[in-house]
Amino acid sequence: MLRTLLALLFLAGLSLALTASAADEKKDDKKAGDIDGEYTVVSATKAGKAENDDFLKAVEGITIKDGVFSIKLKMGDKAETKTAKIKVDATKKPAEVDITPSEGPMKDKSIPAIFAHEKDELKLAWVEGGGDKIGPRPKDFTSNGENNVTVLTLKKKQ
Repeated sequence: MLRTLLALLFLAGLSLALTASAADEKKDDKKAGDIDGEYTVVSATKAGKAENDDFLKAVEGITIKDGVFSIKLKMGDKAETKTAKIKVDATKKPAEVDITPSEGPMKDKSIPAIFAHEKDELKLAWVEGGGDKIGPRPKDFTSNGENNVTVLTLKKKQ
């Protein structure tokens, strides 16, 4: 009887510990993967070189909501919004996001990227494949002429 009682207490304790651990993991994943919001561009680096100010000024804002990435651009008198579907996997290290543009030469092609999300900063990185070619998913946020990685740093609007 004592053995049965101890076994039940052990199983109950194990069950509580596993449930709490799973809840903590889900909370952490949701926090890390919850990138929805409105952002401004802080910086953009392509193949180790900073994008020029014209590009940064042309981006009026970026919105991520419900799996859709929208970027508002204004160049001169022309304003347009480009969209892409995104799929986030915050359980990977670094966290992964697949970006699928809705138009242009990369329409409906999934671009493998990574991201880091801390407080009000979101950093995205992907490999520029050139034209309609898709590069491999970057392993980190290093951008240089050899790896052709683009790193986009965003700040969440308050």
